[in-house]
Amino acid sequence: MQRNGQRSDRARCRLYALNRPLALMQQALAASLNIAAMPR
Repeated sequence: MQRNGQRSDRARCRLYALNRPLALMQQALAASLNIAAMPR
């Protein structure tokens, strides 16, 4: 049981590590789109 919990925790950590750069890229993309869409 403890081993299973450890494994799921490690998988969650890996998922988080993979998702964080994706979220940051999405944020940067949205920011650049907002800047490009702003009237000058």
